[in-house]
Amino acid sequence: GGELRSDCDEQLLITIAFPSAVKLHSIVLEGPGSAPDEIRLFLNRTAMGFDDAEAEEPLQALPLDEARRSGAPLLLQYVKFQNVSTLTLFAPSNQEESEVTTLHRLRFFGSVHDTTNMKEFKRV
Repeated sequence: GGELRSDCDEQLLITIAFPSAVKLHSIVLEGPGSAPDEIRLFLNRTAMGFDDAEAEEPLQALPLDEARRSGAPLLLQYVKFQNVSTLTLFAPSNQEESEVTTLHRLRFFGSVHDTTNMKEFKRV
């Protein structure tokens, strides 16, 4: 029911830490006219600021048009997103060039990375 909004300008920086490693294949972004016009994805970065996000090359950049910000899945380069523990999303600007960038929904699609539980290991 809520929304995610930038607080002082159009830039938005979101860092998501997953409880265990995941494999991601797509994301869905939904928002109004002030939704991001591009999302830049950075992988497994625990401390990233706005200056870092602007200066560094993202793992993948996803342009967002009106159709894509209305709930259509955005396909990720699956090979690059096989072992994701932290994902940082950076939106440098928005569709309307307004002062506030807004997102209504952000969803991730993928699976939990297979891990070996050594407590279940049995010698043969």
